[in-house]
Amino acid sequence: MDNIFQTIKQTVSKEQFKDFVTSIYGMEFRGTNAFCPFHDHNRSTPSLGITSNGDGAFFKCFACNTSGDIVKFIELKEQLSPTQAAKKVCDFFNIPNNINVKAMSEEERAAYEAHQKLMREENEARLAKEAAEKEKRVKNLKFRLAKTAPELLLARKNNYDLLKDKIEDLFPAYFSQTFEAYSKELLGYDMEQKSFVVIIRDEKGEPVNFKYRQKFRWDKEAKTLTSERMPGKWIGEADASAYPFPISYFKAHTDDRVIICEGEKDALNLLSFDVNVLTLGGVTASFEPHKELLRDKHVYIWFDHDEAGYKNAIKKFYELKDIAKSVQIVLFYAIAKNLPHNYDISDFIASNMPRLATNPIFDLIAFSCFKPTNAILDEICEYYPEARKEFEAFKQKKIVKYFDEVTNEFLARDENGNYINIFPVKGELDDEYIDSVLDNAKALKKSIGSERYECFKNEYLKNFLVTEVEEERFDRFAKAFDEAFKISSTLRKNYHQTHIIDMVASFESSLYKLGYHLAQYQNELYFWTGTHYARLNLTTLSNFLQNVWMNIAYVDTKKRSVNNSKEIIENLVNKAYVLDHIKRDEQRRIINLLNGTIFISKNGHITFKTHHDIKDGALNILEFKYDKDAKCPKWDKFLKDVMSDEDDIKTLMEFIGYCFLPSHDFESFLFLYGKSGANGKSVILDTIRNFFGEDNVSSLQLQQFEGHQLYGLANKLINIGSEIDKNGTDKGQMANLKALVSTKDSIMINPKNEKPFNLMPNEKPKLAFAGNEKPRQGIDNGVFRRMVLISFDKEVKDSQKIRGLSERFNDEMAGIFNLALSGLKRLITQGKFTRSKRMLAELEEYKDEVNPIRAFVRDAIVADENYMVPNKYLYGVYKSFIEEKGGTPLKEKNFFRALRDECLINNIVISGGQKRLQKCYVGLTNDRPYCTFGIKLNSNLDFDTVNFGGQAVMIESMSIYQANGAKADV
Repeated sequence: MDNIFQTIKQTVSKEQFKDFVTSIYGMEFRGTNAFCPFHDHNRSTPSLGITSNGDGAFFKCFACNTSGDIVKFIELKEQLSPTQAAKKVCDFFNIPNNINVKAMSEEERAAYEAHQKLMREENEARLAKEAAEKEKRVKNLKFRLAKTAPELLLARKNNYDLLKDKIEDLFPAYFSQTFEAYSKELLGYDMEQKSFVVIIRDEKGEPVNFKYRQKFRWDKEAKTLTSERMPGKWIGEADASAYPFPISYFKAHTDDRVIICEGEKDALNLLSFDVNVLTLGGVTASFEPHKELLRDKHVYIWFDHDEAGYKNAIKKFYELKDIAKSVQIVLFYAIAKNLPHNYDISDFIASNMPRLATNPIFDLIAFSCFKPTNAILDEICEYYPEARKEFEAFKQKKIVKYFDEVTNEFLARDENGNYINIFPVKGELDDEYIDSVLDNAKALKKSIGSERYECFKNEYLKNFLVTEVEEERFDRFAKAFDEAFKISSTLRKNYHQTHIIDMVASFESSLYKLGYHLAQYQNELYFWTGTHYARLNLTTLSNFLQNVWMNIAYVDTKKRSVNNSKEIIENLVNKAYVLDHIKRDEQRRIINLLNGTIFISKNGHITFKTHHDIKDGALNILEFKYDKDAKCPKWDKFLKDVMSDEDDIKTLMEFIGYCFLPSHDFESFLFLYGKSGANGKSVILDTIRNFFGEDNVSSLQLQQFEGHQLYGLANKLINIGSEIDKNGTDKGQMANLKALVSTKDSIMINPKNEKPFNLMPNEKPKLAFAGNEKPRQGIDNGVFRRMVLISFDKEVKDSQKIRGLSERFNDEMAGIFNLALSGLKRLITQGKFTRSKRMLAELEEYKDEVNPIRAFVRDAIVADENYMVPNKYLYGVYKSFIEEKGGTPLKEKNFFRALRDECLINNIVISGGQKRLQKCYVGLTNDRPYCTFGIKLNSNLDFDTVNFGGQAVMIESMSIYQANGAKADV
């Protein structure tokens, strides 16, 4: 208990202290101060404030100088002892303690209860009196405000020319129609205070508060205004309550998006751009009485760039998340780096007026809006470290993914310092039995003595003459030592040199006590983390066994070796539950999320279970919660910004959904292509990687699809190759690619120095690649049939680039998941991927690039059985055709072989042979040239002549007609 007072100081924050005295004692705060309960006052000035520093939270009244921590406050307020006050704090905040408050006598209890009753009565009377006084003051305030408001509006109107520059400084878009319309009733000017005044009105249009830009200090004694300005900006009226502003504008607005801002000035500036907005005039005011206004709205909380702004934005998120359709927090540091402290919305608008002329505000902040994930909370704490402790309450529990994250659980100790989760390794014999045998032998030897034993032995050897008593003692002595001798070998060789099997049993006991059950899959060891089976890094485990566990478990020093660690691991792997046969026969995809398990059948049927079950054998987890209503506005906007075709967006989401299908029925892989390096495809792949999580993604490039490297594909949902080498696919990679995306083919995985195994069809990952160039080698029609090609031709300008953009979608993963599942359903319903006209055209162009003869046959060849073309002409036209497109033509021999193959594919029947011509043709030196029969040349090409021997020959004259079918000479 010595440190409980210090613990209380370290535990109770300033905000918790404030909430405690408000809820328990009914104290009312005006801004940062409350009326002190420890001295008389006329409620004219709240004098008690609560602050915090590195030592904790403290109260102090600047009027009566009473001060202390929360324990001292309760001690004074309730007339308790320090211990009793500390006990009350601990009970309220659930702080562990061993405070033993002395039981009260009947007299003490009666006195205490009487005091408590008196305090309650006084408190109720005070509250009733204060409520009546407040009601009277509010009534007077409303009367005064109603009378003064028209005067303030008239003063601004009459002095507009003098005030115009100041208005422009405060409201850069003062010229907008919306600002002009609403400011007529909401913005006035006080000639006495020489200050702009925001007039806050209720839904009936009645004034409920004034907010002054500046106010002169009031001299109570002289009863006049001084020339000194009061500290702070936009100072409200005493006794006025926070009220939503501008309520009439908000009620009339049709947009379901609304920005919650910090103050009225920011609200008026947002209003100038027709943005739906609300404020309560500060960050601490609660929306609780007005939450219904935000029902089914998309709320953006956008407070100032300071500690109070961010901390209260987080609190506001949790206050509103259950009533609003969605809630996000706008982070100034995500909009721009190195912004000054206290930077606010009005500063942002003033700095971005040129951009706002063409871009809506929601577009400018689109990628700077977030939900408060652990990563976001940590980022805020980098700017404001003092918030770290307070944010811990908002953080999600981190899931276990690696064995080194749980080793501390093995090392837990009880209050006496004993390890409670590591058990000593036992040998063949029991400690108690060994001790009893040795103790018995030692006791007998001591009682008889060594000399007497020698006498026994001599008598026995000489004539076997001994008394019955001596004989009995001798027998007992001999038997005891015989038993000791029998186990002496075991003691020396086995007991202190523990067996591997004993070590395995001991370590297994620790694992099972902690709930980390083991399983094996594809020769790898996994442990159940409570959410999924995670792969257990054997190097990490071996290091822990040898350097930590063996010492604590009393393994003999000479046995603490690398080899024994490896042997323990081999035993653990061999004894672990085998998942291979379950996975081999699995007819559905099992994916764990933070809040449960998704099951996806081959037919795309989706079910969700709200808990994790070890029996499901899930090896993968997505690090977000399943929320069927989640959206992803940032991701939606990004895809529309970088992708030219809506159908391509559908295709992308279909492919992400396809990754969850436990089959390869659609035999496809994704290829994102774009010539420039700043077109969004890398952001898409990085986001997909973040979506699935590093543990579920392999990173083999297409050129690595061979040999031992294929092992990297095991137990992955998707492989992402970020850059294809156009010339590095000549070692069978394309054959492996086709096998990996095929419906029924398994593929042999051959890990280096390990036993090979087959990757079954339902175990193969889906494949996605990106490239600035298209691969050429090994590409055939089989590859093209399987390719889902999405091209990117929009280049992102340097001024529009956002560093780390892919990380900004991390809070939208649940929404992206829903889009992917919708894409999967669409894929299954259609029976094929959505293929835009753009994609089909790009594929045709790609096929032509890979096989130029294909384009030549399509564009230059016309099937006609009554025509023939001399081969010299045919090759000359082909050569010009290819060179015209910037390609390199095939050699003549290879050309005619390729021509026959391509014509066959296109059902064009051709033949070859010699034909005697009836007249001379320019460029032909032989009157019986080799010709190709059954085709003629299309004369409508980009060129109409070809040179032969320095002479130009018209293409239309190269095709020779022969009635009744062109044929070679017999």
